[in-house]
Amino acid sequence: NPKKDSFWRQHFNEEDIEEWTHKIANLVLLSRIKNSQLNNKDFEAKKERYFQSSINVFPNINSVMQFQSWNVDVLRLRQEKIIIQLMNHFK
Repeated sequence: NPKKDSFWRQHFNEEDIEEWTHKIANLVLLSRIKNSQLNNKDFEAKKERYFQSSINVFPNINSVMQFQSWNVDVLRLRQEKIIIQLMNHFK
């Protein structure tokens, strides 16, 4: 539920939001506490908070940190990489 002035609302149209919100490319494994703290914050705020912890329990957080922005192109690329990894893992 992004706020009206959020990055999501400014850079994603309604169709993009509908398509990408719950896809694996847009999801990051976090502890329950961190997930609650980050809630609906924008990518930059979330990224800043990820770096504050000295140990990231979930390795996928590091892959998210390589991105400067969070947009449809990034989500497409990330979705493709994750699917390939899953397919290779479960062969």
